[in-house]
Amino acid sequence: MASEEKKQKASNSIIVILLVVIIVGLFGLGGGYYFFSMKGKSSTKVNVASTNVAATDNKVVSTLTFPLVGEFLLNLSDEGGKNLIKTKMSVGYDNKKLTPEITTKTPIIRDAIISVLRSKKSTDFKLEKDIDGIKKEILARINRVLSAGQANNIYFDDILIQ
Repeated sequence: MASEEKKQKASNSIIVILLVVIIVGLFGLGGGYYFFSMKGKSSTKVNVASTNVAATDNKVVSTLTFPLVGEFLLNLSDEGGKNLIKTKMSVGYDNKKLTPEITTKTPIIRDAIISVLRSKKSTDFKLEKDIDGIKKEILARINRVLSAGQANNIYFDDILIQ
């Protein structure tokens, strides 16, 4: 009889341990799914950030920004095509109605930016006034494709020329 009780307790213990392992495993799978699904969404999610409107040094500071997902890695037009630009940027604007349009036209906007950047030489990025001119050129190209309003600034999140 004692032997049967020990076997019953042992089988109950094994069942409890298995249930605990299964529950912990399910929580782990659920947490992993949540973590990785959110990670994937953050790279494609439209991330509209508000900033304060202010004018400093005659430069426009946008109310809203739209980060262009992904970086730009391009050859510049220097002789031999040896120089590269690697950059991330955001488009600044003030009209909230532009957000859905920029979202749907992101590939067209990226193409316009690529066209401008590929036409530049590494020396075109030496002075701040030169970079401001490039920003204006990019804005002009972007605003050609927008119909709900106009972008008013380009923000370089980072830029590397090599």
